[in-house]
Formats: sequence, structure tokens, C-alpha cells
Amino acid sequence: MLRKVAFVVVLGVGVALGSAATKAAPMRKHINLPGKDPKLPFSDAVLVGDTLYLSGRIGFKPGTREVPATAEEEAKSSSISSRRCSRRRT
Repeated sequence: MLRKVAFVVVLGVGVALGSAATKAAPMRKHINLPGKDPKLPFSDAVLVGDTLYLSGRIGFKPGTREVPATAEEEAKSSSISSRRCSRRRT
């Protein structure tokens, strides 16, 4: 009798774990802005479900690899770049 109960418990746990493992992962959408070097091993952003993950949003002057003279200008450039990524998600 104890052996049957143990078997039923193990079977129940296995079924529960198996059904949890088959849950579909949220869709991922990789977003790359125009002008990104295709050799780079990352995307500008990745949309997973309702969450947008940004990558490499550095406040360079637009169209260059120059850092602005002030922190305020760099923050503004970074913010503009982040907004461009979030607009491309749709």
C-alpha cells in the first residue's frame, strides 16, 4: 500500500513539473536601429512580452561616436536614442 501511495505522489509531481515545463515562453522581438553595425553581437533592444530591454544606449552625439561636452547633453542624447528604440517596437 505504501508503495502505491509513493508511486502516485511521484507520478503527480512528475505531471505537475512536466506541465509547467511546457508553458510557452513569451515572444522576443529583436530591435535594431538603422546604421547599427551588423557585426555587433547584440541588438539595440529586445522586446519580451510587455518589457523592453535596452542595450548600448550611450549618449553619443547623433550620428557620431563623440561624447558631448556636458553631462546634460549626453543625457539628452541617450534619452533620444532610447525613445527611438521604444518607437521601433511596434
